[in-house]
Amino acid sequence: MVYTRQASLLLVAVWLVIGSPNDRKVSAQTADGGSQVAETSLGKAIYDAQCSVCHGENGDGKGSAAFLLKPKPRDFTLATFKFRSTPTGSLPIDEDLVRTIRNGIPGTSMPAWKWLSDAELTATVDHIKTFSEIWDEEEPEEVVEIGPPPDCSPAVTRRGAAVYERARCGQCHGPRGEGDGPAAPTLKDDAGLPISAYDFTRGGRMKGGSTAADIFRTFSTGLAGTPMPAYEGVFPTEDLWALTCHVIGLGSGKPTPPVPTNELVVARGSLSTTVTPTDAAFESALPATISLRPLFAQGGSVDYLTARAVTDGSRLAIRVEWADDRQDNRPLRHEDFRDAVAIQFPISSGGTASETTFHGMGSRGAPVNIWHWKADWQIEVSRRDEINSVYPGMVVDTYPGDSFGNMFVTAAAAGNLISEQSKRTSPIEDLNAVGHGTLTSQRPDQQNVEGSGVYTDGHWSVVFVRELLPGGPRDATIAQSGQIAFAVWDGSSGDRNGQKAASEWLTCTFQASSP
Repeated sequence: MVYTRQASLLLVAVWLVIGSPNDRKVSAQTADGGSQVAETSLGKAIYDAQCSVCHGENGDGKGSAAFLLKPKPRDFTLATFKFRSTPTGSLPIDEDLVRTIRNGIPGTSMPAWKWLSDAELTATVDHIKTFSEIWDEEEPEEVVEIGPPPDCSPAVTRRGAAVYERARCGQCHGPRGEGDGPAAPTLKDDAGLPISAYDFTRGGRMKGGSTAADIFRTFSTGLAGTPMPAYEGVFPTEDLWALTCHVIGLGSGKPTPPVPTNELVVARGSLSTTVTPTDAAFESALPATISLRPLFAQGGSVDYLTARAVTDGSRLAIRVEWADDRQDNRPLRHEDFRDAVAIQFPISSGGTASETTFHGMGSRGAPVNIWHWKADWQIEVSRRDEINSVYPGMVVDTYPGDSFGNMFVTAAAAGNLISEQSKRTSPIEDLNAVGHGTLTSQRPDQQNVEGSGVYTDGHWSVVFVRELLPGGPRDATIAQSGQIAFAVWDGSSGDRNGQKAASEWLTCTFQASSP
Protein backbone atom coordinates (compact mmCIF):
# COMPACT_ATOMS: atom_id res chain seq x y z
CA MET A 1 0.00 0.00 0.00
CA VAL A 2 1.20 3.52 -0.73
CA TYR A 3 -0.09 6.77 0.64
CA THR A 4 1.78 9.98 -0.11
CA ARG A 5 2.53 13.03 1.93
CA GLN A 6 -0.04 14.80 -0.22
CA ALA A 7 -2.64 13.29 2.11
CA SER A 8 -4.67 16.45 2.16
CA LEU A 9 -4.84 16.52 -1.65
CA LEU A 10 -5.95 12.90 -1.74
CA LEU A 11 -8.59 13.53 0.87
CA VAL A 12 -9.93 16.47 -1.05
CA ALA A 13 -10.16 14.24 -4.15
CA VAL A 14 -11.77 11.43 -2.17
CA TRP A 15 -14.18 13.75 -0.41
CA LEU A 16 -15.24 15.22 -3.75
CA VAL A 17 -16.30 11.71 -4.71
CA ILE A 18 -17.53 10.49 -1.37
CA GLY A 19 -18.86 13.66 0.17
CA SER A 20 -17.36 13.14 3.63
CA PRO A 21 -15.33 10.65 5.65
CA ASN A 22 -18.61 8.97 6.53
CA ASP A 23 -20.28 6.41 4.26
CA ARG A 24 -21.94 8.03 1.30
CA LYS A 25 -25.37 6.86 0.20
CA VAL A 26 -25.67 6.01 -3.48
CA SER A 27 -29.06 5.24 -4.98
CA ALA A 28 -29.10 2.08 -7.11
CA GLN A 29 -31.97 0.55 -9.04
CA THR A 30 -33.18 -2.91 -7.98
CA ALA A 31 -34.37 -5.72 -10.27
CA ASP A 32 -38.03 -4.83 -9.67
CA GLY A 33 -37.52 -1.23 -10.69
CA GLY A 34 -37.32 0.08 -7.15
CA SER A 35 -34.25 1.57 -5.53
CA GLN A 36 -31.86 0.53 -2.82
CA VAL A 37 -29.06 2.22 -0.94
CA ALA A 38 -25.48 1.12 -1.49
CA GLU A 39 -22.67 2.29 0.74
CA THR A 40 -19.19 3.25 -0.33
CA SER A 41 -16.87 4.07 2.55
CA LEU A 42 -13.76 6.15 2.84
CA GLY A 43 -11.95 2.94 3.81
CA LYS A 44 -12.97 1.29 0.54
CA ALA A 45 -11.86 4.33 -1.45
CA ILE A 46 -8.41 4.26 0.16
CA TYR A 47 -8.16 0.48 -0.16
CA ASP A 48 -9.17 0.42 -3.83
CA ALA A 49 -6.76 3.20 -4.75
CA GLN A 50 -3.73 2.12 -2.75
CA CYS A 51 -4.00 -1.39 -1.28
CA SER A 52 -5.69 -3.48 -3.96
CA VAL A 53 -2.63 -3.47 -6.24
CA CYS A 54 -0.98 -5.87 -3.78
CA HIS A 55 -3.79 -7.34 -1.67
CA GLY A 56 -6.28 -7.67 -4.52
CA GLU A 57 -9.68 -6.14 -5.16
CA ASN A 58 -11.29 -8.93 -3.15
CA GLY A 59 -8.71 -8.89 -0.38
CA ASP A 60 -7.39 -12.33 -1.33
CA GLY A 61 -3.74 -11.27 -1.64
CA LYS A 62 -3.82 -11.65 -5.42
CA GLY A 63 -3.32 -8.10 -6.61
CA SER A 64 -1.57 -7.31 -9.88
CA ALA A 65 1.74 -6.76 -8.04
CA ALA A 66 1.57 -9.90 -5.89
CA PHE A 67 3.67 -12.04 -8.20
CA LEU A 68 6.60 -9.66 -7.72
CA LEU A 69 6.52 -9.69 -3.93
CA LYS A 70 8.12 -11.85 -1.25
CA PRO A 71 6.70 -12.38 1.30
CA LYS A 72 3.32 -12.44 -0.42
CA PRO A 73 0.62 -9.88 0.46
CA ARG A 74 -1.74 -10.84 3.29
CA ASP A 75 -4.89 -12.72 2.26
CA PHE A 76 -7.54 -10.86 4.25
CA THR A 77 -10.21 -13.45 3.47
CA LEU A 78 -8.50 -15.87 5.89
CA ALA A 79 -8.54 -13.36 8.78
CA THR A 80 -5.17 -14.74 9.92
CA PHE A 81 -2.83 -12.01 11.11
CA LYS A 82 0.75 -12.31 12.32
CA PHE A 83 1.01 -9.17 14.41
CA ARG A 84 -1.47 -9.24 17.25
CA SER A 85 -1.68 -8.38 20.93
CA THR A 86 -4.25 -11.18 21.42
CA PRO A 87 -3.49 -14.85 22.16
CA THR A 88 -2.65 -17.30 19.39
CA GLY A 89 -5.74 -18.40 17.46
CA SER A 90 -7.58 -15.18 18.21
CA LEU A 91 -8.53 -12.36 15.89
CA PRO A 92 -6.51 -9.19 16.43
CA ILE A 93 -8.04 -6.08 17.89
CA ASP A 94 -8.47 -3.04 15.62
CA GLU A 95 -5.50 -1.32 17.24
CA ASP A 96 -3.26 -4.18 16.07
CA LEU A 97 -4.26 -3.68 12.46
CA VAL A 98 -3.96 0.09 12.75
CA ARG A 99 -0.44 -0.31 14.18
CA THR A 100 0.65 -2.55 11.30
CA ILE A 101 -0.70 -0.19 8.63
CA ARG A 102 0.77 2.88 10.30
CA ASN A 103 4.24 1.39 10.92
CA GLY A 104 4.48 -0.92 7.93
CA ILE A 105 6.45 -4.16 8.08
CA PRO A 106 10.24 -3.68 7.89
CA GLY A 107 12.05 -6.00 5.51
CA THR A 108 8.96 -6.40 3.30
CA SER A 109 7.19 -4.41 0.61
CA MET A 110 4.54 -3.23 3.10
CA PRO A 111 5.26 0.49 3.61
CA ALA A 112 4.58 2.65 6.65
CA TRP A 113 1.43 4.72 6.22
CA LYS A 114 2.31 7.30 8.84
CA TRP A 115 0.51 10.04 6.90
CA LEU A 116 -2.93 8.51 7.38
CA SER A 117 -5.00 10.07 10.12
CA ASP A 118 -6.51 7.98 12.88
CA ALA A 119 -9.91 8.26 11.21
CA GLU A 120 -8.51 7.11 7.86
CA LEU A 121 -6.69 4.18 9.46
CA THR A 122 -9.83 3.11 11.28
CA ALA A 123 -11.89 3.37 8.08
CA THR A 124 -9.34 1.26 6.18
CA VAL A 125 -9.36 -1.40 8.91
CA ASP A 126 -13.17 -1.47 8.85
CA HIS A 127 -13.09 -2.18 5.13
CA ILE A 128 -10.42 -4.89 5.47
CA LYS A 129 -12.68 -6.68 7.94
CA THR A 130 -15.42 -6.94 5.28
CA PHE A 131 -13.37 -9.51 3.36
CA SER A 132 -14.03 -12.31 5.86
CA GLU A 133 -17.21 -13.44 7.61
CA ILE A 134 -15.12 -14.51 10.59
CA TRP A 135 -15.29 -10.95 11.88
CA ASP A 136 -19.07 -11.31 12.13
CA GLU A 137 -18.82 -14.65 13.93
CA GLU A 138 -16.01 -14.13 16.43
CA GLU A 139 -14.70 -11.50 18.80
CA PRO A 140 -11.02 -10.91 19.60
CA GLU A 141 -9.90 -12.37 22.92
CA GLU A 142 -8.43 -10.21 25.67
CA VAL A 143 -5.05 -8.74 24.87
CA VAL A 144 -1.93 -10.25 26.40
CA GLU A 145 -0.69 -8.06 29.21
CA ILE A 146 2.77 -6.72 28.50
CA GLY A 147 3.67 -4.53 31.43
CA PRO A 148 6.83 -2.46 31.84
CA PRO A 149 10.07 -3.97 30.48
CA PRO A 150 12.88 -4.80 32.92
CA ASP A 151 16.37 -3.39 32.90
CA CYS A 152 18.34 -5.55 30.47
CA SER A 153 21.21 -6.13 32.86
CA PRO A 154 23.97 -8.66 32.04
CA ALA A 155 22.37 -11.15 34.44
CA VAL A 156 18.93 -10.82 32.78
CA THR A 157 20.48 -11.10 29.32
CA ARG A 158 22.38 -14.27 30.34
CA ARG A 159 19.13 -15.74 31.60
CA GLY A 160 17.59 -14.89 28.24
CA ALA A 161 20.39 -16.77 26.44
CA ALA A 162 19.52 -19.85 28.49
CA VAL A 163 15.82 -19.46 27.57
CA TYR A 164 16.89 -19.16 23.90
CA GLU A 165 18.54 -22.57 24.27
CA ARG A 166 15.61 -24.20 26.09
CA ALA A 167 13.09 -22.90 23.57
CA ARG A 168 15.33 -24.22 20.77
CA CYS A 169 15.19 -20.87 19.00
CA GLY A 170 18.50 -21.70 17.35
CA GLN A 171 16.89 -24.45 15.28
CA CYS A 172 15.40 -21.75 13.08
CA HIS A 173 17.18 -18.52 14.00
CA GLY A 174 20.64 -20.05 14.40
CA PRO A 175 22.93 -20.25 17.46
CA ARG A 176 23.98 -16.61 17.02
CA GLY A 177 20.54 -15.44 15.89
CA GLU A 178 21.57 -14.92 12.27
CA GLY A 179 18.56 -16.72 10.80
CA ASP A 180 20.70 -19.66 9.67
CA GLY A 181 19.52 -22.51 11.91
CA PRO A 182 19.41 -26.06 10.51
CA ALA A 183 15.62 -25.87 10.08
CA ALA A 184 15.67 -22.46 8.36
CA PRO A 185 15.81 -23.76 4.75
CA THR A 186 12.72 -25.94 5.33
CA LEU A 187 10.40 -23.33 6.88
CA LYS A 188 7.06 -22.65 5.20
CA ASP A 189 3.96 -20.72 6.12
CA ASP A 190 0.44 -22.14 6.30
CA ALA A 191 0.01 -21.58 2.55
CA GLY A 192 3.03 -23.78 1.86
CA LEU A 193 5.20 -20.85 0.77
CA PRO A 194 8.86 -20.64 1.89
CA ILE A 195 9.42 -18.32 4.83
CA SER A 196 12.65 -16.99 6.32
CA ALA A 197 13.72 -17.14 9.94
CA TYR A 198 14.47 -13.61 11.13
CA ASP A 199 18.10 -12.54 11.52
CA PHE A 200 18.16 -11.03 15.03
CA THR A 201 21.52 -9.39 14.37
CA ARG A 202 19.74 -6.93 12.06
CA GLY A 203 18.71 -4.79 15.01
CA GLY A 204 15.89 -2.30 14.63
CA ARG A 205 14.20 -3.99 11.67
CA MET A 206 11.93 -6.61 13.22
CA LYS A 207 8.69 -7.05 11.33
CA GLY A 208 6.38 -6.77 14.33
CA GLY A 209 8.28 -3.82 15.80
CA SER A 210 11.69 -3.52 17.43
CA THR A 211 10.93 -2.05 20.85
CA ALA A 212 11.19 -4.30 23.90
CA ALA A 213 7.39 -4.31 24.19
CA ASP A 214 7.01 -5.26 20.50
CA ILE A 215 9.45 -8.16 20.81
CA PHE A 216 7.84 -9.40 24.05
CA ARG A 217 4.42 -9.27 22.38
CA THR A 218 5.72 -11.35 19.43
CA PHE A 219 7.20 -13.99 21.76
CA SER A 220 3.97 -14.09 23.77
CA THR A 221 1.46 -14.31 20.92
CA GLY A 222 3.51 -15.92 18.14
CA LEU A 223 3.04 -15.17 14.46
CA ALA A 224 -0.16 -16.77 13.19
CA GLY A 225 0.21 -18.62 9.90
CA THR A 226 3.95 -19.19 10.39
CA PRO A 227 6.13 -21.72 12.27
CA MET A 228 6.77 -19.10 14.99
CA PRO A 229 4.90 -20.37 18.10
CA ALA A 230 3.36 -18.45 21.00
CA TYR A 231 5.24 -18.79 24.29
CA GLU A 232 2.66 -17.28 26.62
CA GLY A 233 2.03 -19.91 29.29
CA VAL A 234 5.00 -21.98 28.08
CA PHE A 235 7.57 -19.80 29.83
CA PRO A 236 7.08 -17.46 32.79
CA THR A 237 6.78 -13.77 32.04
CA GLU A 238 10.22 -13.17 33.55
CA ASP A 239 11.76 -15.64 31.11
CA LEU A 240 10.08 -14.01 28.12
CA TRP A 241 11.39 -10.60 29.18
CA ALA A 242 14.87 -12.13 29.61
CA LEU A 243 14.60 -13.67 26.13
CA THR A 244 13.60 -10.24 24.82
CA CYS A 245 16.74 -8.73 26.37
CA HIS A 246 18.92 -11.46 24.84
CA VAL A 247 17.47 -10.90 21.35
CA ILE A 248 17.94 -7.14 21.63
CA GLY A 249 21.56 -7.80 22.58
CA LEU A 250 22.11 -9.93 19.47
CA GLY A 251 21.53 -6.85 17.32
CA SER A 252 23.34 -4.36 19.53
CA GLY A 253 26.62 -4.72 17.64
CA LYS A 254 25.14 -3.47 14.37
CA PRO A 255 24.76 0.23 13.49
CA THR A 256 21.49 1.83 14.53
CA PRO A 257 19.29 2.34 11.45
CA PRO A 258 19.23 6.00 10.42
CA VAL A 259 16.06 8.03 10.82
CA PRO A 260 14.54 8.37 7.34
CA THR A 261 13.23 11.64 5.95
CA ASN A 262 10.19 12.12 3.75
CA GLU A 263 11.34 15.12 1.75
CA LEU A 264 14.09 15.86 -0.76
CA VAL A 265 14.91 19.58 -0.76
CA VAL A 266 16.41 20.87 -4.02
CA ALA A 267 19.06 23.50 -3.25
CA ARG A 268 19.90 26.45 -5.48
CA GLY A 269 23.49 26.42 -6.69
CA SER A 270 25.95 26.57 -9.54
CA LEU A 271 26.44 23.36 -11.51
CA SER A 272 29.44 22.48 -13.63
CA THR A 273 29.01 21.99 -17.37
CA THR A 274 29.52 18.27 -16.80
CA VAL A 275 28.17 17.33 -13.37
CA THR A 276 30.02 14.53 -11.59
CA PRO A 277 29.40 12.79 -8.24
CA THR A 278 32.12 14.96 -6.68
CA ASP A 279 30.61 18.25 -7.84
CA ALA A 280 31.05 20.83 -5.06
CA ALA A 281 27.47 22.06 -5.51
CA PHE A 282 26.12 19.00 -3.70
CA GLU A 283 27.87 19.94 -0.46
CA SER A 284 25.44 22.82 0.05
CA ALA A 285 22.38 20.59 -0.40
CA LEU A 286 20.58 18.98 2.53
CA PRO A 287 21.00 15.18 2.57
CA ALA A 288 17.78 13.16 2.57
CA THR A 289 17.97 9.70 4.15
CA ILE A 290 15.50 7.53 2.27
CA SER A 291 14.21 4.20 3.55
CA LEU A 292 13.92 1.35 1.04
CA ARG A 293 11.85 -1.80 1.32
CA PRO A 294 12.64 -4.98 -0.62
CA LEU A 295 9.87 -6.03 -2.97
CA PHE A 296 11.37 -9.52 -3.03
CA ALA A 297 12.94 -10.07 0.40
CA GLN A 298 15.98 -12.30 0.39
CA GLY A 299 18.27 -10.90 3.07
CA GLY A 300 20.71 -8.86 0.99
CA SER A 301 18.80 -5.81 -0.17
CA VAL A 302 19.80 -2.18 0.37
CA ASP A 303 17.92 -0.66 3.32
CA TYR A 304 18.75 3.03 2.91
CA LEU A 305 20.18 5.54 0.48
CA THR A 306 21.15 9.20 0.74
CA ALA A 307 20.09 11.75 -1.89
CA ARG A 308 21.05 15.38 -2.49
CA ALA A 309 19.62 17.63 -5.21
CA VAL A 310 20.72 20.92 -6.77
CA THR A 311 19.31 23.14 -9.51
CA ASP A 312 20.95 26.07 -11.29
CA GLY A 313 17.61 27.27 -12.64
CA SER A 314 17.80 25.36 -15.90
CA ARG A 315 18.98 21.88 -14.89
CA LEU A 316 18.26 19.49 -12.03
CA ALA A 317 21.06 17.31 -10.65
CA ILE A 318 20.41 14.55 -8.12
CA ARG A 319 23.18 12.57 -6.41
CA VAL A 320 22.28 9.20 -4.91
CA GLU A 321 24.63 7.29 -2.58
CA TRP A 322 24.37 3.92 -0.85
CA ALA A 323 26.61 1.34 0.78
CA ASP A 324 27.40 -1.82 -1.16
CA ASP A 325 30.16 -4.23 -0.14
CA ARG A 326 30.62 -5.49 -3.70
CA GLN A 327 30.83 -3.70 -7.01
CA ASP A 328 28.66 -5.54 -9.55
CA ASN A 329 29.26 -3.89 -12.91
CA ARG A 330 30.28 -6.78 -15.19
CA PRO A 331 27.22 -9.07 -15.57
CA LEU A 332 28.60 -10.89 -18.61
CA ARG A 333 27.80 -14.37 -17.31
CA HIS A 334 24.21 -15.57 -17.06
CA GLU A 335 24.53 -16.02 -13.27
CA ASP A 336 25.72 -12.45 -12.66
CA PHE A 337 23.56 -9.36 -12.15
CA ARG A 338 24.36 -5.67 -12.06
CA ASP A 339 24.05 -2.93 -9.47
CA ALA A 340 21.62 -0.21 -10.48
CA VAL A 341 19.59 2.71 -9.16
CA ALA A 342 16.51 4.47 -10.50
CA ILE A 343 14.62 7.68 -9.85
CA GLN A 344 10.91 7.87 -10.61
CA PHE A 345 8.61 10.86 -11.19
CA PRO A 346 4.86 10.94 -11.82
CA ILE A 347 3.90 12.33 -15.20
CA SER A 348 1.36 15.05 -14.51
CA SER A 349 1.06 18.76 -15.03
CA GLY A 350 1.74 19.40 -11.38
CA GLY A 351 4.44 16.79 -10.88
CA THR A 352 2.33 15.17 -8.17
CA ALA A 353 1.23 11.55 -8.01
CA SER A 354 -2.49 11.05 -8.05
CA GLU A 355 -4.28 8.86 -5.56
CA THR A 356 -4.11 6.02 -8.12
CA THR A 357 -0.40 6.30 -9.01
CA PHE A 358 1.32 3.20 -7.67
CA HIS A 359 4.82 3.94 -6.38
CA GLY A 360 6.15 0.74 -7.96
CA MET A 361 6.00 1.43 -11.74
CA GLY A 362 2.90 3.61 -11.90
CA SER A 363 -0.55 2.40 -12.92
CA ARG A 364 -3.00 2.51 -15.80
CA GLY A 365 -3.96 6.10 -16.46
CA ALA A 366 -1.22 7.31 -14.10
CA PRO A 367 2.12 6.96 -15.95
CA VAL A 368 5.57 7.49 -14.48
CA ASN A 369 8.93 8.58 -15.88
CA ILE A 370 11.92 6.51 -14.71
CA TRP A 371 15.62 7.37 -14.92
CA HIS A 372 17.56 4.11 -14.63
CA TRP A 373 21.35 4.11 -14.11
CA LYS A 374 23.08 0.78 -14.75
CA ALA A 375 26.56 -0.08 -13.47
CA ASP A 376 27.44 -2.14 -16.56
CA TRP A 377 26.34 0.66 -18.88
CA GLN A 378 28.70 2.93 -16.95
CA ILE A 379 31.58 0.62 -17.87
CA GLU A 380 30.46 0.40 -21.50
CA VAL A 381 30.30 4.16 -21.83
CA SER A 382 33.68 4.56 -20.13
CA ARG A 383 35.51 1.51 -21.53
CA ARG A 384 33.98 -0.23 -24.51
CA ASP A 385 36.51 -3.08 -24.53
CA GLU A 386 35.43 -4.40 -21.09
CA ILE A 387 34.13 -7.71 -22.50
CA ASN A 388 37.57 -8.46 -23.95
CA SER A 389 39.11 -8.27 -20.48
CA VAL A 390 36.65 -10.90 -19.20
CA TYR A 391 36.85 -13.19 -22.25
CA PRO A 392 40.30 -12.53 -23.82
CA GLY A 393 40.78 -13.90 -27.32
CA MET A 394 37.07 -14.29 -28.00
CA VAL A 395 35.84 -14.21 -31.59
CA VAL A 396 32.64 -12.45 -32.60
CA ASP A 397 30.90 -12.75 -35.97
CA THR A 398 29.73 -9.39 -37.23
CA TYR A 399 27.68 -8.28 -40.20
CA PRO A 400 29.19 -5.68 -42.53
CA GLY A 401 27.55 -2.32 -42.44
CA ASP A 402 24.78 -1.00 -40.20
CA SER A 403 22.00 -1.26 -42.76
CA PHE A 404 22.78 -4.87 -43.67
CA GLY A 405 23.58 -5.86 -40.11
CA ASN A 406 20.34 -4.52 -38.70
CA MET A 407 18.40 -6.81 -40.97
CA PHE A 408 19.60 -9.60 -38.69
CA VAL A 409 19.76 -7.67 -35.40
CA THR A 410 16.16 -6.55 -35.20
CA ALA A 411 16.45 -5.01 -31.73
CA ALA A 412 19.16 -2.66 -32.98
CA ALA A 413 17.08 -1.87 -36.05
CA ALA A 414 14.20 -0.91 -33.76
CA GLY A 415 16.45 1.44 -31.77
CA ASN A 416 16.61 -0.71 -28.62
CA LEU A 417 19.28 0.89 -26.42
CA ILE A 418 20.37 -2.48 -25.02
CA SER A 419 21.40 -3.59 -28.52
CA GLU A 420 22.83 -0.22 -29.55
CA GLN A 421 25.92 -0.50 -27.35
CA SER A 422 28.25 1.28 -29.75
CA LYS A 423 25.94 4.32 -29.89
CA ARG A 424 25.21 4.54 -26.18
CA THR A 425 26.45 7.85 -24.71
CA SER A 426 24.88 7.79 -21.23
CA PRO A 427 24.77 5.10 -18.52
CA ILE A 428 21.18 6.20 -17.79
CA GLU A 429 18.11 4.96 -19.62
CA ASP A 430 15.03 7.19 -19.83
CA LEU A 431 11.90 5.02 -19.46
CA ASN A 432 8.15 5.09 -18.91
CA ALA A 433 5.68 2.72 -17.26
CA VAL A 434 1.97 2.47 -16.52
CA GLY A 435 2.12 -0.55 -14.26
CA HIS A 436 3.88 -3.89 -13.99
CA GLY A 437 5.11 -5.36 -17.26
CA THR A 438 4.79 -2.08 -19.16
CA LEU A 439 8.34 -0.68 -18.83
CA THR A 440 9.21 1.00 -22.14
CA SER A 441 12.37 2.82 -23.17
CA GLN A 442 12.01 6.22 -24.79
CA ARG A 443 13.28 6.58 -28.34
CA PRO A 444 17.06 7.12 -28.72
CA ASP A 445 16.50 10.70 -29.89
CA GLN A 446 14.49 11.43 -26.71
CA GLN A 447 17.03 10.05 -24.22
CA ASN A 448 17.90 13.29 -22.44
CA VAL A 449 19.09 12.24 -18.96
CA GLU A 450 22.84 12.43 -18.41
CA GLY A 451 24.93 11.31 -15.48
CA SER A 452 27.64 9.04 -14.16
CA GLY A 453 28.44 6.75 -11.24
CA VAL A 454 31.57 5.85 -9.28
CA TYR A 455 32.31 3.13 -6.73
CA THR A 456 34.68 4.09 -3.90
CA ASP A 457 35.41 2.40 -0.56
CA GLY A 458 32.27 0.27 -0.49
CA HIS A 459 29.90 3.02 -1.66
CA TRP A 460 28.18 3.88 -4.92
CA SER A 461 27.70 7.52 -5.82
CA VAL A 462 25.54 8.21 -8.86
CA VAL A 463 24.49 11.50 -10.44
CA PHE A 464 21.43 12.14 -12.63
CA VAL A 465 21.13 15.39 -14.64
CA ARG A 466 18.28 16.65 -16.81
CA GLU A 467 16.92 19.95 -18.03
CA LEU A 468 14.09 21.20 -15.82
CA LEU A 469 11.80 21.62 -18.82
CA PRO A 470 10.60 18.32 -20.26
CA GLY A 471 12.08 17.46 -23.64
CA GLY A 472 9.10 15.44 -24.80
CA PRO A 473 5.58 14.32 -23.90
CA ARG A 474 6.88 11.27 -22.03
CA ASP A 475 9.15 13.31 -19.75
CA ALA A 476 8.06 14.19 -16.24
CA THR A 477 7.44 17.80 -15.34
CA ILE A 478 9.87 18.72 -12.57
CA ALA A 479 7.58 20.73 -10.31
CA GLN A 480 8.55 23.19 -7.59
CA SER A 481 6.75 20.92 -5.15
CA GLY A 482 6.22 17.48 -6.63
CA GLN A 483 7.00 13.89 -5.84
CA ILE A 484 9.83 11.45 -6.34
CA ALA A 485 10.65 7.81 -5.57
CA PHE A 486 13.82 5.70 -5.63
CA ALA A 487 14.82 2.07 -6.20
CA VAL A 488 18.12 0.19 -5.86
CA TRP A 489 19.21 -3.16 -7.28
CA ASP A 490 22.00 -5.11 -5.55
CA GLY A 491 23.50 -7.40 -8.18
CA SER A 492 25.34 -9.68 -5.77
CA SER A 493 22.00 -10.40 -4.03
CA GLY A 494 20.43 -11.44 -7.32
CA ASP A 495 18.35 -8.29 -7.76
CA ARG A 496 17.00 -7.74 -11.28
CA ASN A 497 13.83 -6.46 -12.90
CA GLY A 498 11.07 -6.30 -10.23
CA GLN A 499 13.37 -7.81 -7.61
CA LYS A 500 14.66 -4.64 -5.98
CA ALA A 501 14.38 -2.36 -2.96
CA ALA A 502 12.09 0.63 -3.46
CA SER A 503 10.97 3.71 -1.56
CA GLU A 504 7.52 5.19 -1.26
CA TRP A 505 6.57 8.49 -2.87
CA LEU A 506 8.51 11.35 -1.24
CA THR A 507 7.97 15.07 -1.51
CA CYS A 508 10.49 16.91 -3.68
CA THR A 509 10.55 20.62 -2.83
CA PHE A 510 12.63 23.37 -4.42
CA GLN A 511 14.39 25.73 -2.06
CA ALA A 512 13.12 29.30 -2.32
CA SER A 513 15.28 31.61 -4.42
CA SER A 514 17.31 34.24 -2.63
CA PRO A 515 15.70 37.69 -2.73
